[in-house]
Formats: sequence, structure tokens, C-alpha cells
Amino acid sequence: MKINNIKFNFLNWKFILSIVISIVFSYYAFQEFELSKIIKVLIDIQYSYILLAAILLIFSVYIRALRWQSFFSEIKPSTYDLFGSQMIGYFGNNTLPLRAGEFLKCIFLSNTYKVPKSIIFGTVLLERFLDFMSILIIALVSIFFISINFFDQSFRISLIVMIFLLSITFILIYKFKFRYNGHNRFLEIMLNIIKGFRSLKITQFFLILIYTLLIWFIYIVVVYSAQLSMNMNLTYTDVIIILIISSLALSIPSAPANIGAFEYSVVFSMGLLGYYSNAIEFAIILHLVSFIPYTILGGLFFIYYNYTLIDEK
Repeated sequence: MKINNIKFNFLNWKFILSIVISIVFSYYAFQEFELSKIIKVLIDIQYSYILLAAILLIFSVYIRALRWQSFFSEIKPSTYDLFGSQMIGYFGNNTLPLRAGEFLKCIFLSNTYKVPKSIIFGTVLLERFLDFMSILIIALVSIFFISINFFDQSFRISLIVMIFLLSITFILIYKFKFRYNGHNRFLEIMLNIIKGFRSLKITQFFLILIYTLLIWFIYIVVVYSAQLSMNMNLTYTDVIIILIISSLALSIPSAPANIGAFEYSVVFSMGLLGYYSNAIEFAIILHLVSFIPYTILGGLFFIYYNYTLIDEK
């Protein structure tokens, strides 16, 4: 299978492993699943909250596009193209294994602006680094300031150490000068990736921080809106815990749309919080809130950019 220069071999061991991972997570996540219960939830759900959550998620992609735009200096991609590339990335993650959407959006932006894919990929890694640091910081703040106390002291210390080490790693990569004058293709690609990763400009740090905080605030509101639609009475603290654990699960290279892994992460979170009723139903609803709009809108951008790039040739 080949999609816009990305080749997929469905007999590849990585693909098979991703499917196995999803099957294992699905087995544990869907043990309490009953079709009649999810049908009842879909009938009784308050769709106004679901619509609000979907609109907020799409708006968060626009904020991501603005943040991504601030990483570029040599070229100035339009917000529209960056928004479209982000949506294509989500579409790819929802329809292809191994989170291939991260590479797919690099290809579309690279073809549009004639920039090496490796440099674009470096900026994507920077995005993911900022997101991962955000999750860790939200977890740290939650533990020390929002009375989340079921994590033991060793976990809290590990969290602080991880944030410290990642910060040092980022500073070293950002400050250290990498030079290579040879013709080794692999090293050239690696240097381009580092160049893209180092694209964060100190002068725009405050603006990038605001964008990042806004993105994660939106995610908290999205999860809270989803639980309101089912009248689950989760607190903001509960929502933050679910968001932290489910966001980490999204990084697992499993089957398309992280099916199984995402549901299990939500069910697991609900179990930690002592909520067992409608846990799997809530996980499914929360997954659909992002899956449907991202896949539809991302698919439309995928089709549009394919036609645009073909016409330019």
C-alpha cells in the first residue's frame, strides 16, 4: 500500500506488533462492554456538549497551527497550510497504523513549500516534545497543588527528575553547534531533524507558552464537556487525571486511531478514580469526539492537497 510516497507493508513486524498491542488493550478495555448500554448512551447523551467539544478540538488544531508557524524562520508557511497539514496528520493517525500521520503531514508541507522533509519532521518532534513536557508539568502541578494523592512519593520524585533531565537535554540540543561537511545521507537527514527541532526562537518563547497552555486548557474543557454529556459528575481533578493518562496512551504506536490503547487508558483512569459505571461507554464517546471530526475534516484536506499537488506537476 502506498499513500503519497509513504509505503506500508502490512506484513511488516512493526505493523503486526501494533495490531497485537491494540488487541491486547482492547481485550482488557472491552471486558465490560455491552452493545445495549452504548446504544442507550447514544440515545440519552446531550449532543450539545459533544458539539461543543468537537468545535473546541478543531479550534485547538488552529492554535497548534499558529504555534507550529512560530517555529519557521527560513520559510513562512501560511496558517491555512499548517492547519491543513495538522488535520492531514490526524487523519493519517486515525486511518493508518504506527501514527503514520506524523510523517504524512511532513510530506504534504514539504511538497507544498519545497523544504526537506527531515527539517519539517524536526519541527514535529519539537511539537511532540512540548506536548510531552506539558503533560509532565500538568501531572506535577496536579500532584502538588490539586490534592491528587494516590501517587506515591517515588513517583513524584521520578516525575521531577524526568522533567529536569528532559529540560537539560533540550538545552544541550538547542545550544550545542552541530556541523557536518560530508556527504553521508543519513547524517545529513539527522542534522536537518536537529535543525528543525532547534527552531524554537527564544524571542517567541512567551507566545509559544501561551499557545501551549491554551491547547491543553481546551483539552481539559473537551474531556469535561464529554463527561457532562453523560451526566457523570466528574470533577476537574478527575478530568485532568484522565487527560494525562489518555494523552500518554496516544503516543503508543498501536493500530489506527489508537483503538484499544486509548479506551483502556480511559477505563484504567476511571478505575483509579473509583468510577466503574459507564467507564467503557465514556471511553468510546471521548474517542469518537475526536475521531469523527478529525477523520472527516482531515480526509477532506487530504483529498484537496492531493489534487493541488497533482495539478502543480
